[in-house]
Amino acid sequence: MSNSFKNKSVLFVISGPSGVGKDSLVSEIRKSMDDFHFAITATTRQLRTEEQDGVDYLFLSNTQFKTMINSNQLLEWAIVYENYYGVPKDQIRQGISAGKDIIVKTDVQGAETIKKEFPQSVLIFIAPESYTDLKSRLKKRSNKGVLSGDFDLRISEAKNEIEKSKNFDHIIINKENELIDTLNKFTEIVAIEKKIPKPDILII
Repeated sequence: MSNSFKNKSVLFVISGPSGVGKDSLVSEIRKSMDDFHFAITATTRQLRTEEQDGVDYLFLSNTQFKTMINSNQLLEWAIVYENYYGVPKDQIRQGISAGKDIIVKTDVQGAETIKKEFPQSVLIFIAPESYTDLKSRLKKRSNKGVLSGDFDLRISEAKNEIEKSKNFDHIIINKENELIDTLNKFTEIVAIEKKIPKPDILII
C-alpha cells in the first residue's frame, strides 16, 4: 500500500555537466550544514576506490535497478554513459519524514524531470568557468582512470547541458580551487528560497 508524505520541506536539485564539481560541493555541504537530508542516487556503475556504498551512491546490479523501474520506486531515472542512474522515492520520503530540506544530485535530464513533477523544486546548475576549464578537469579525471567512456562525447554532452542551464532557477560558477566560494553562493540561494512560500511536497 502506498504512503503519502506531505510537509514544507524544500527540494533542492543540484546538477551540471560531468566533471564540474557536483560531488565536491555536496561533500562540502555535508561537512558544514547538518540541516539537510541528502538523497542518495542509485546507479549501476562500478564502485570507485574512494566511494562507499550507501553513502556516495546506492550501487545496484542491472536487475535490481530494473526492478525498481518496473515497481515505480524511482522519482526519475536515466541511462548516462551506459549506466543507469536514478533517485529512489524512498530517499525523498526519508527527508520529508525527518522534516528536513532535501538535496538531490542528478544529471540535467533528471533535474528537468523532477521540475516537471515538482514545479516547486529549486534547480541549481553548477557551471564551469569556461569550456577550457571543464576540458582540463575532465582530462585530469580521465588520466586518473576516474572516468570511463569517450572523452569527446562527454565534452559534447557538457555543451548541450550548459545550454540547458537557462531552464534552471539558479546558476553557480564553480571556479577551480574556489569551492568555499561556491558553497557560500549555495548557502545564499538556500536563504533566499526558504523565504519564498512553496506548495507542499507530495510523494506517492
